[in-house]
Amino acid sequence: MGTLLTLHNQFEKFIERTYDETIQLLEEAVDYCTHEGKENVQDLEPVDKLRIAGEKMRVTVRLSGIMAWLLVQKALVNGEISLDPARSEPS
Repeated sequence: MGTLLTLHNQFEKFIERTYDETIQLLEEAVDYCTHEGKENVQDLEPVDKLRIAGEKMRVTVRLSGIMAWLLVQKALVNGEISLDPARSEPS
């Protein structure tokens, strides 16, 4: 039982650390897109601006997906939901 509790605590710490890092990445991405990113693309051709916009969207979508997974893991670790709802597809 002690080993299981230790693994649970390690997983909880991993999830918290990863969650905090992901939040920081999201904040940095938003800050970049809002400020520096606009300045860096002003002189580009429209097609290049479109490619950059697509990459920004891809990063945002990936980080959002990671955040969703982490929130489910946090809810599981904290006993807020059980495993069955966590496994089910969103409706």
